[in-house]
Amino acid sequence: SGIHADHVTNLTLKNLNIHGFAHTGITAGALSGNTLLDNVTLRGNGWVGLDGDLGGNDDTSSNTGTITIQNSAIEWNGCTEDYPKTTIINCWAQQEGGYGDGFGAAKTGGDWRILNTKFIGNTSDGLDLLYADGTGSVLIDHVTAMWNAGNQIKVSGNATIQNSVVVGMCDYLRGHGAMSEDDLCRAAGAALSLSFTATNQKIDVLHNTVAGSGDCLINGGTHGGFSTPDKTDAYNYQNNIFLGAPYWRAGRNACLDWYTDATTIPFTVNYTNNIVWNVKANACPTGSICKDPLLTDENLSTFNPVPLSNSPARTNDVGAQP
Repeated sequence: SGIHADHVTNLTLKNLNIHGFAHTGITAGALSGNTLLDNVTLRGNGWVGLDGDLGGNDDTSSNTGTITIQNSAIEWNGCTEDYPKTTIINCWAQQEGGYGDGFGAAKTGGDWRILNTKFIGNTSDGLDLLYADGTGSVLIDHVTAMWNAGNQIKVSGNATIQNSVVVGMCDYLRGHGAMSEDDLCRAAGAALSLSFTATNQKIDVLHNTVAGSGDCLINGGTHGGFSTPDKTDAYNYQNNIFLGAPYWRAGRNACLDWYTDATTIPFTVNYTNNIVWNVKANACPTGSICKDPLLTDENLSTFNPVPLSNSPARTNDVGAQP
């Protein structure tokens, strides 16, 4: 492994390229104060890029304070690098005994700030903060998350995801090394996984471009033993592009969200001024713009989110604008 940080106060890691390790790029847990990762690359580490679990998914790894990850790249972890060329070869994941998250945390508090960072091609989830316990908050801003084999972004509790590009082509790694069919689209391959851990929580999804070929573009509900959400828990989706693609396991396009077909929804869902296109059953919530967003390249394997000059995204101020 590259770096191990355990019960550190005010940890700063800057200007590092941590790549090609057999196991882990960075293990860091039980952090406090102001934690900063700035201009850190974690690439081609065989087990995981950034592991927030010191052992045992309980409170022993939980963080406090503010944790900022910015201007960084967490890519192709769960794969290895050829030497000396550093090209990516031989990926594996959980069905073969590996792991493969770009970043995965154990149960954690703290205020997380993920800024201007890429999570690309990891063999499980890209950014996994599903175990955030709701005592802090999560801000994800100007993030690119794409081609990870599980979910691209997972968060719980009060959170904001904004100005980001999320491409859930969860079978991108088919044929890469030892990746099995069961490793592709893990957790149904949703682009976003968004969960509540208590009442009176809010998850805002604002000005993003979200595309995917998993079961749905969005899944979630509750996590961390919390099972009774109510209308004080709210999903707010505003000024996003939601673009579906065929889900190879089901013979249909990705659904917009997992609760679209539910007869009763215990929490509040607000869709405002989003472009929704090419999703299961042509779903289009009231107030949505049901048009092709006309992006430069809508093929998920070569995706380019820049809207064309005649795109409705430009005239309606929608999506992750250039």
